[in-house]
Amino acid sequence: MAFTHRYPRPMLLPSLGVPCRRYLKGNNDLGFVSGISATSCAARCRLLAPTCRSFDAGRDGTSASGTCYLSSLGRNSPGAVLLGSSNFDYYEVTP
Repeated sequence: MAFTHRYPRPMLLPSLGVPCRRYLKGNNDLGFVSGISATSCAARCRLLAPTCRSFDAGRDGTSASGTCYLSSLGRNSPGAVLLGSSNFDYYEVTP
């Protein structure tokens, strides 16, 4: 299982793909964790597989740094709204 998105950015996070400055609005149905890295957030999502489809990780150096929002929805799920953000990166599970 890998995590990816389709919005290229210059920073590469090992095993997660290239982060994008977006977040999935209001669909954090699998919980919220604070004080962890994006890599740890991905590990939590993997533990919830196959239910966890995506997560928003707070970008380092922002007020959201260390936050992790887990979701059972992906960007193409009905009702999903993917918005731009300078504080979060959106990641989605890919087969």
